[in-house]
Amino acid sequence: MKGLPFVLFFTALTFVSWGAYGPVLHHGAIALNHDSMRAFVGVGLAYFLIAVLIPFAILKKSGEKGNWTITGTVFSVVAGAVGAIGALGIILALG
Repeated sequence: MKGLPFVLFFTALTFVSWGAYGPVLHHGAIALNHDSMRAFVGVGLAYFLIAVLIPFAILKKSGEKGNWTITGTVFSVVAGAVGAIGALGIILALG
């Protein structure tokens, strides 16, 4: 375990990020002529950059080949879908 300061830092990071999500997304939709779906595309691009490209680069740099399993991959994809559905729900609620 990394220790309590590590856990508290990332808990605070999550709290601040999720707290800023709604207002920032709302301003993005307004700037996109009140189009929530265009804002959602921006969210998807950000997810791709942060959740796909960066971890891929880190794994490649470290030489990690990983221990990919079908069960782990399926659960991870379902978790991503649940997160995306939640993001869509917030966008539709703000729209």
